[in-house]
Amino acid sequence: MPRRRRRRPLTQPPKVSARRRIGRVAVVVVAVICVVIGGFLAIETTLEYRPRDSERLTVERAEAGSEIRQLAPGDALTLLTFNVGYAGLGKDQDFYAHGGKMVNPPGEAVEANLAGILATLTDHPADAVLLQEVDTRSRRSGGVDQSARVREVAPAMASVFATNLRSFFAPFPVPPIGRLGSGLQTLSVFKPSQATRVALPGRFGWPARLFHHKRCLVVERTPVGVGRELVLINLQLDPTSDDGARMVQLGELKEVAAKEYSAGNYVIIGGDFGEDFPGVSAVQDWVPGTWEVGKVPTGWTMATGQGPTARLTDKPWDGSNEVSSPDGFIASPNVTLTDVRVVDLGFEHSHHNPVMASATLMP
Repeated sequence: MPRRRRRRPLTQPPKVSARRRIGRVAVVVVAVICVVIGGFLAIETTLEYRPRDSERLTVERAEAGSEIRQLAPGDALTLLTFNVGYAGLGKDQDFYAHGGKMVNPPGEAVEANLAGILATLTDHPADAVLLQEVDTRSRRSGGVDQSARVREVAPAMASVFATNLRSFFAPFPVPPIGRLGSGLQTLSVFKPSQATRVALPGRFGWPARLFHHKRCLVVERTPVGVGRELVLINLQLDPTSDDGARMVQLGELKEVAAKEYSAGNYVIIGGDFGEDFPGVSAVQDWVPGTWEVGKVPTGWTMATGQGPTARLTDKPWDGSNEVSSPDGFIASPNVTLTDVRVVDLGFEHSHHNPVMASATLMP
């Protein structure tokens, strides 16, 4: 009989320990997370808002039939500056980044705050209005184009808007902020000849810069008589920082303002300067960059009203929050500022109060 072949035993695969299996799963999970994060950052970088150093802005003209005011040396005008806090930081709101809990405010609160802000603009008319933190279709403000809503209540004024914050999707904190779009808006009863966005140095590198402000100046020019101009500068500067970014921004502001004044123009700077004006708030003195502490160059005037213009958003407003006075105006030596006052709204619809002033363009 033929001899039967002996079957070889099947080889048993080596046993894998539970610890090794967990390690392999962890490696896969980490790899997937890295791919997701890398892909997200790639999309954000591709869509990153990259403004040029200087960009011409579109001037939305006043509606047909509006009375356009002509300026001449010796004229007086009224001013209002107001950080509207994207209508998401009224008296009942706090903010996670400043010690509070809220990320995105409820939609009904945003709408109520925006209605109050628009009513404030109507109740306190001015020849020039400088607004900061005006949202354009951000998730945190319900996707509303607030700049368009502002134009609706001021149809007789020219309007200029410049973006200083734009992100496809800000992933922090939890729940995430989401899409961001915000900026500065200047309105005036004049007929501006030109408006420009002037970029300011940033304080963040990649990838943090994808989700933070890209500060700028909105420089609006209006003829005054023959050969001279009123140069209105709207701004929102970085607050105090250890990296010196604020000092660099102030140096850039000083250079732009000095150049305009040297050309014989009238210069008025208004907005949220990020730190206190000197001698007003109990928090800290405003340190204007390379200038002496609490001072501007000889002949220039800086002014805000008495009383706080901003409050800390670590909790809803209850009267005990820390307050400061970073909002106001700086004017060149050929401009006289008078009647500078805080419009005390009790932080009802924003974490800032408006500041108003009268200015005279000296002959």
